[in-house]
Amino acid sequence: MLQKIRNRCGWLVNSKFVNVHPRFLELSVVLLILICSWVQFQFSCIYNSVTELFKIDIKYILLNIITNYILFSIIFIIINVLWLSCFIFSILTFLISAVNYYTIQLHASPLTISGFGNFKTVLNVIGGYDLKLYKILPLLTVFILECILSFYLKRQRQRNAKNIKNIIIRDTVLCVVSVVLLFICYFMPHPYMPRLRYWLWTAAYQEYGYLPCTIASAYYSSLDAVKKPDGYYTGCVKNVEIKRKDSADNETPDIILILNESFYDLSVITDLETDVPYMENISAMEDTIKGYAVNPAGGTNPSEYELLTSNSMKLMHGEYPFHLLDMKDANSIVTHLKQIGYYTIGAHGSDSINYNRGEAYEAMGFDEIHFKEDFADKKYYGNRQVATDESLYENLLSWYGKCGEGPRFAFLLTIQNHGGWELNERKLDTVHAENDFGEYDDEVDEYLSCIRLSDLAFKKFTGQLNNIDRHIIVCMVGDHGPHLTGKLAENPESEQTLLLRTSVPFVIWANYDIEDRCGIDGRTLSMNYLVPALLHTAGVRLTPYYNYMLDLKDEVPILTAYSGYYDKSGNLHAYDSDCKYTEKVNRYLYLEYNNLQDDREQRLFAPYSQAD
Repeated sequence: MLQKIRNRCGWLVNSKFVNVHPRFLELSVVLLILICSWVQFQFSCIYNSVTELFKIDIKYILLNIITNYILFSIIFIIINVLWLSCFIFSILTFLISAVNYYTIQLHASPLTISGFGNFKTVLNVIGGYDLKLYKILPLLTVFILECILSFYLKRQRQRNAKNIKNIIIRDTVLCVVSVVLLFICYFMPHPYMPRLRYWLWTAAYQEYGYLPCTIASAYYSSLDAVKKPDGYYTGCVKNVEIKRKDSADNETPDIILILNESFYDLSVITDLETDVPYMENISAMEDTIKGYAVNPAGGTNPSEYELLTSNSMKLMHGEYPFHLLDMKDANSIVTHLKQIGYYTIGAHGSDSINYNRGEAYEAMGFDEIHFKEDFADKKYYGNRQVATDESLYENLLSWYGKCGEGPRFAFLLTIQNHGGWELNERKLDTVHAENDFGEYDDEVDEYLSCIRLSDLAFKKFTGQLNNIDRHIIVCMVGDHGPHLTGKLAENPESEQTLLLRTSVPFVIWANYDIEDRCGIDGRTLSMNYLVPALLHTAGVRLTPYYNYMLDLKDEVPILTAYSGYYDKSGNLHAYDSDCKYTEKVNRYLYLEYNNLQDDREQRLFAPYSQAD
């Protein structure tokens, strides 16, 4: 009897049914690792609440798992050892997820393929902060689970192909399947992954997932750095009628343009109460023009590009224009003012490699360029390793005073308020929120203390300019809001809140009487409109391009970099919809696209001559 049982069990063990089982188990473990990697990627993008992880539709969860499979297949083809491939894949996805998490926390934007090309900047940004490693414990927990699963596979009977013929067949099948899936998901005319059409990156990443959005963004960027607008054709801008606004203007005051890092008013998105006013000096300034400018794409470089060139990020595929575009001979406020006799200075309190600024500033034609190493006697706030606004202003004044007798233009990008905001001891905070923000109390207090320092520094700076016997006009604007806006807002992803989260303060001040010639005081406009409005306020000769923008601004004050624009009544319209503003908006996009071409109609982007 026992022998019969042994014989039957032996038959069962040798049966095809049981032989299939280990392979099924291996596939199940690999699938579980792919799912774990999706959880890591997705968690790294969620910075409002973990519950948002479960808002993604099941079909896009499948898309993420398929994309993870494609990445895993590449590794497996190279390694040819299943457990080791799983282990290396797990390490890679953990590292990308961790870097993405901190990039979002500190820079309010995700790590993208173009971001890898800007990796030195990423390391510079992350390296200067207390990373609070406990915050990625969920990622580490999932990674440990992946490691356990990988080493479980190692203990099983190895089934790696040894025969060259079998390896070639297997790898060919993996390649074909991966290419077909990649084409269906991303590259065919109507792919499974839809085009990214959102107001803020968070909406897309939360709906579709990190890896699909990263691949889609990289694919669109690879097609062309600049998107050709629908309906554009060679010569379409030649007959655009533009009425000149400044026919009597030929003023040349000194102009100082300041892009202030993370300068934002948190009271815009939450009912904030503090023990000390944090922006009282700017608020109390009289004879100024104040309002809000909309950050185009979450980070500093998009705002910097829109501010200097007045080109909308709507036509840009990527997030880092200074990497994607050749700025040599590009039209900007720098080239514009140089053509009418200005001496120009460009300065930034950090490294020249960040976002390729060293090359970009030189290509734009600044007469004088200064970066971190050029600033003397830098001051710091507590343990924060970035120079204060006050010390940057002192250096700027020194350079400004050596520019000769002609008109002067200076652009300064500050660094003081850059995240993170948990670097100082609480005793160093000069502003304290009286609200209960829970785990974000310390960050809010340090951030508000930084903003107060900016407020005090701007008051001192304008006071010094007031004593100079030259006409000087200054515009200061924030580059983007802090990641805290997503933590403190009640409905952070609603359309109205997203607009508020991307609206940074601007102030225009002069040491002589100015008037709001553009009607922007108290209004919100997109960043690309700010320089035309500043120049018109200063009475400086404009270009046809600037003039067209000033007309468009009255009807469509906000052009987003994503799916739509806001009219003067606050209504949102899709770029591809048909309404009474469509023709005007399209003409602007045609002008912008032409401006970015080598064979552009340069007369549309050059200063009017005095004889015009």
